[in-house]
Amino acid sequence: MINTIAGAPVLQKLYRLISANPTLILLDQGVVSLASFASMAILGRSCGSEELGIYGIAFTMLWLLTSFSNSVIWIPFTMKVPMIKGHRRQRLQGSVLVHVACFLILIILPAACLTLYLGDRAFYNLIAFYVFFAGMILREHARRVSMALHQFKRLLLIDVPSSVLQVIALLMVSWSDHLSARVTMVCIGIISGIAFLISHLFDDAKMPSRKRAYLDFRRCWDLGKWLVGVSITGAFSELVIRFMIISLLGLSAQGRFTASFSLPNFANPVVITYTNYLRITMASRFATGGKRSVFLLLFRSVPVFLMISIGLFGAIAFFGEWAAAAVFGMQFADLGHLIAWNCLSALVSAMTLPLEAALLSLGRGKDLFLSSVGRIACTLCLGIPLIYGFELPGASILAAIGFLAVAIIQSVYLLRQFTTVQSTHSDDVEAEPIQ
Repeated sequence: MINTIAGAPVLQKLYRLISANPTLILLDQGVVSLASFASMAILGRSCGSEELGIYGIAFTMLWLLTSFSNSVIWIPFTMKVPMIKGHRRQRLQGSVLVHVACFLILIILPAACLTLYLGDRAFYNLIAFYVFFAGMILREHARRVSMALHQFKRLLLIDVPSSVLQVIALLMVSWSDHLSARVTMVCIGIISGIAFLISHLFDDAKMPSRKRAYLDFRRCWDLGKWLVGVSITGAFSELVIRFMIISLLGLSAQGRFTASFSLPNFANPVVITYTNYLRITMASRFATGGKRSVFLLLFRSVPVFLMISIGLFGAIAFFGEWAAAAVFGMQFADLGHLIAWNCLSALVSAMTLPLEAALLSLGRGKDLFLSSVGRIACTLCLGIPLIYGFELPGASILAAIGFLAVAIIQSVYLLRQFTTVQSTHSDDVEAEPIQ
């Protein structure tokens, strides 16, 4: 079809660029991040900082839940998929779907905890939180499976319509003056759940027996048990920072922190695209070329990722104050310095992602967990002094220190692995007979 168009060589190059896997992931993540940011902006402009603070707490809890399911279900699935084919892969897809369905039963507990914490309108809060968590987790499952199977066009079909509908629905509700954090969560949860159901129609997963689903879970748990620890410590660190802000500075301050933290998320399409693609690629490299191929890819990717991250977060920090006023309104116009600190925190966090991808492909879950312990230690020891002394900028500084500790510890573990690979390679070279 494209060959029949005038200027076909140029259009062919453009088509190949757009059809390339990283570009499709970037487009998809850009749509998802833009819809998420637009939702926060609509809620913040319509309802103010307190409702935005409630939504920020719910979104942080959702991040905790998806981190847990990512550790136990999606990351082990992504690491194992390159090594299996055919019916075994289809059965593993079915097992992963069963695991997610079981996880949906458990998320009633964090929804209830948030309901008790907020206090008022308990029944409506519980329904809103559960619909939001369940819908977003199901949609994220469809996205992660599509990426692991390299079905990137299907990924766009899941996310583009649902993201557009999400923004349109929230705009319509805000125009009717009925928008709140609870209504926002219900709208997003329902639309995300519908997106999952539609995507499931094109899924070729085969439902396993209960024994097969259990055995697949046990295999995933070998790596997942350490990643659960990483998720718990990471999410606990984030929640501790949020609750310290609320306790010391108030719920309105949490809303301002959420608004300032959402602006560095403009870089998420690039950062998350790179992370997901690097995980998939490193898993494939390890399956075909072993540890040496993983380290070659790591050494090539880190400098490029560092330069891109500095450019992205530097630009966001420079234009942050103007962007906050334009997006959230003049009540958030004084957040420029806080946005700059959050950009620093996001930059340090981004630099841990290639290291994490390398450790994952090598199956070093225990090393990832031990590095996350360093982060939570920094949060607990330095949290109250920094937030009490420096207020909201102190929370950003605290997050940056925690991520820096993670990066240092992960680098030490990777250096040990690299030394082992180098010594093994040297022994192999010395053992080769002279021709």
